[in-house]
Amino acid sequence: MADIRQPQMGLNFEQVWAALQETDQQITETQQEPEWKTEATDRRMKELQKNLDDLVSYFGELEEYLVMPGIIHTFDTLNYHFTSTAKNCKIYNPETCRVEAEFDLFLENDEYNIVVELRTEPDENDVADHINRLKFLRSHRAKQGDKRKIRGAIVGAIMPDKVRQLALHAGLYVIEQSEGTFKIEEPQQIYDW
Repeated sequence: MADIRQPQMGLNFEQVWAALQETDQQITETQQEPEWKTEATDRRMKELQKNLDDLVSYFGELEEYLVMPGIIHTFDTLNYHFTSTAKNCKIYNPETCRVEAEFDLFLENDEYNIVVELRTEPDENDVADHINRLKFLRSHRAKQGDKRKIRGAIVGAIMPDKVRQLALHAGLYVIEQSEGTFKIEEPQQIYDW
């Protein structure tokens, strides 16, 4: 697995906030333009969308860089002690060159792979999708002769109780962000996929 790359912190909170305010102002102005300015409006809306996409991407990367060390430490408290970690891992089908599965965080040592799904507020579909990815990974790894145990975890800043119970029942670790730290809940029965 690839090493973790260091974040490039080019923007601070004030700069991001100013950019969001400017984008909001531009959207308001664009919505107030007369219909005859549609070409200019379309071009401006595309530019605004790109700015918003860049900000969303920046926040996503920032979250991963802030969250990843905390999650690794949380699993260290359970004596996993991972020797390799990676984010945004993809498994490609060599015949089609298409992505077959993608993992937010991938943690591994000589005995375990733990695949972590990161969501701000996970829902039932996120749990089901993650379980399917774990099954796919098991099949993929078995073909390679890798017999390490595969386990799953789902992380949320907001964790609805229904989702927590579903994830725990499915044998996933549930990790919640709480006041700058992470609280991990172990399932009663841990599944090795």
